[in-house]
Amino acid sequence: MIIDFSATNFRSINERQTFSLQTVSRIAEMPENVIENTNTRLLRSVVIYGRNASGKSNLCGAMDCLLTLATNENNVLMLGYRPFKISINKPDKPIIFEINFYAANKKRYFYEISFTAEKIIMENLFHYPEGKKARLFLRNQEILTTEISFLKDMFHNIYPYHTILSRLNHYKIDALLPVFEFFSRHFLTRVGLNEIADSYNEIKKGGILNKEKEMPYHMENLGKLIKIADTGIDSIIIKQLDYNDFDFPEDFGENLKQQMFNANKIKVIMKHPFYKNGNISGFIDFEYDEESAGTKKLFLFGSKMFDALSNGDVLIVDELDKGLHPKLMQAIIGIFNNPKTNPNNAQLIFTTHDVSLLSSNIFRRDQIYITEKNIKGETSIYTLADIKGVRADIAFEKYLMNGVFGGVPVINEYDFDFNLKRKDEKE
Repeated sequence: MIIDFSATNFRSINERQTFSLQTVSRIAEMPENVIENTNTRLLRSVVIYGRNASGKSNLCGAMDCLLTLATNENNVLMLGYRPFKISINKPDKPIIFEINFYAANKKRYFYEISFTAEKIIMENLFHYPEGKKARLFLRNQEILTTEISFLKDMFHNIYPYHTILSRLNHYKIDALLPVFEFFSRHFLTRVGLNEIADSYNEIKKGGILNKEKEMPYHMENLGKLIKIADTGIDSIIIKQLDYNDFDFPEDFGENLKQQMFNANKIKVIMKHPFYKNGNISGFIDFEYDEESAGTKKLFLFGSKMFDALSNGDVLIVDELDKGLHPKLMQAIIGIFNNPKTNPNNAQLIFTTHDVSLLSSNIFRRDQIYITEKNIKGETSIYTLADIKGVRADIAFEKYLMNGVFGGVPVINEYDFDFNLKRKDEKE
């Protein structure tokens, strides 16, 4: 579970911005939306709202970048280093990420990292035995301070562009494994539609069958979600094809055939009822690619959602509502906000432009974040709880749409006076 996350000098985020999932103490409405932990009260879901290019996606992207740095063994600094450009700061000024979180062992940790395109400047990890902050390791470029002897030996094999956490996939250090597993297994960032769609490739390779072994009701739950959404689908079947089911061209080499088989050995079949005289007469099989974009997205997101709900994960999605009906979105948010349907305390973080979701019947004031960009191009973030005078019983969506709380573009009709003349037109 995330307690809070901070980013500095990343894309449109210039000065340090902190995104917190801790409750605001004076906010009392909707107690069911709160995870009651031993020392910290955390939110089950948070929505991020703002105008185009205000920094919503950049905030999600910062968390996704942190995940990549913590788990990817390749040199990803060049791709991850996207500093704030609209300033007189030196171009090599480092990006800084900080995160407070609870791992699966229910212990609290604090991880921070600073990096440029060439190297890790700083990487520190702390834990809280008996509630007091204590270091696990401190890294200042080539200097490491730690009481973990094996980590000292391992550090000599770490390149300047590798994070310590990313190397734990090979070097098993018991004291650090809960932290690595938090990032590699329980921090599910899905920034945008493309990343969600890409997960279908894993399904085709057999990933969903592995989920069935771990969670035997995964497909049953997914089929129920699809059916509840009124898609016209009665059930979903996963078919595993044999090698002999593929009719490969004769000029294909054996390696290419094997690659194609591995990438397409799983078929997702959606069963649609057909009717005769007003009654269901049978079912017709539709392949995944024949379904609508909205159904595909719901299928792929639903699979990730049940992962999160089963494991108590953090699920982050940019523009989750795109392609999904507002009523369905309200139901999904309700699943995360309800302790009965979210018993393992998973957290949902998503961005939206849909003000109908920003209702006082769905969210507390501290669950609604707004992103704003000032004249200098800098993103700032705040919640409705940060704005004085906002009561719990008002129509949030109405005030948001009218720009009272910020987060909406300023559009004047006279700005739409476009010149549409063609070159071949006479004056």
